[in-house]
Amino acid sequence: MSDTTPKTGPPKVINAALFKMGTRSMAEAFKILGYHTHHGLDDVWANPWAGMEKGAEATWPDFAHPPGKTPATPPARFTRAQWDEVWGQYDAVTDCASPFTEELVQAYPDAKVVVVQRNFDTWWPSVRSGVLAPIFDWTLDIMLLVTALPPVTASRAMMRGLFGTQHYREMDEQRARETYDRYFRRVRELVPEESGRRLEYKMGSGWEPLCAFLGKEVPDVPFPRVNETEEFIQGNKREYRTSARMAWAAIKPWTFVALSVGAVVVAIKYYRP
Repeated sequence: MSDTTPKTGPPKVINAALFKMGTRSMAEAFKILGYHTHHGLDDVWANPWAGMEKGAEATWPDFAHPPGKTPATPPARFTRAQWDEVWGQYDAVTDCASPFTEELVQAYPDAKVVVVQRNFDTWWPSVRSGVLAPIFDWTLDIMLLVTALPPVTASRAMMRGLFGTQHYREMDEQRARETYDRYFRRVRELVPEESGRRLEYKMGSGWEPLCAFLGKEVPDVPFPRVNETEEFIQGNKREYRTSARMAWAAIKPWTFVALSVGAVVVAIKYYRP
């Protein structure tokens, strides 16, 4: 029951849960059940960032772009074919797909939806410090001046769209509450209980409700419990180190030129007759 033979998709399971709501544990559970599963921390730089960024710009044309960069003519909303280019190879999608849940449940009407809703009061401090702060860290702004960082620009586009603002400083508790309530309300409106497509799953419930919903046998291994906070910390550190190396590679040649020019200027200033 391992994820050793990837299928071709399209998504059969959509994990409707915002970041820091047990998405890593759920992703591991889907893998054990045999689904070819996407989770953003599996390989950060291999994620379909370009597609996610374009999807964010098409889904939230007024918010996804940085301030002052909103195009006069917004792009058309993504079609099923365009979502296939991003998620079509996966059987189950989790964290990075979660901002697009409303679009995906309509693009994939046969997919089952597993809702995992963490208590707001414990979720908000966690997502604020563990997701938003690293994504909008000012040092990344400096790196972006010299090199492209797809994980950063795509993640920022998704967060701006999800929170409905172009400004990080406006992603406060009140806006987070509105985002949280709106997200889960829309999921339940689009996938009503009577549809048979939706499972309200509570972390700690084990395999039985999930397997019954998905029509799978209960595995003979414990339900995965992953320390998501530690995963995010380590993932952010790896991404930051890679970003820093890319930024240094971009400016290194110019650093040599700048130092050389500076040396010439100093020599002319102090040693000319």
